[in-house]
Amino acid sequence: MVIVLNPESSLGAAPWVYYTIYAFFVFVFNIFDIANMPKEIAEYLNKMGARIPNVKPGNATVEYLAKVQASTRFWGGLLLSVLATSSTILDHYLRKRNDGFSIGFTSVLIIVSAYEIAYFFKRGCFRLD
Repeated sequence: MVIVLNPESSLGAAPWVYYTIYAFFVFVFNIFDIANMPKEIAEYLNKMGARIPNVKPGNATVEYLAKVQASTRFWGGLLLSVLATSSTILDHYLRKRNDGFSIGFTSVLIIVSAYEIAYFFKRGCFRLD
């Protein structure tokens, strides 16, 4: 089964099938959340005396939080599946082009964020007093 779902092998399907299945599973597993607790969150907000603007406390807060969580999961899952699949495609392309050597997408994110932080420190946007 692993050989069939590997875009590098000639035994499996075309690479687009592998990437489609990969994107689908990333999306689906992102939607299923273990910590889906809008009722508990609404109760906790009520105990703290915190309120969501323009939403009544109680059942309306639970419905609002459930709606926001569902929307966030859908769009977040879609974005995550696009990012994960594009990084896998980029990694596949770079490995072919550079004789097996590639830099991972996580490494690129770390390098870019370190560069941005250094840039902001240089400009004086962050102050360590």
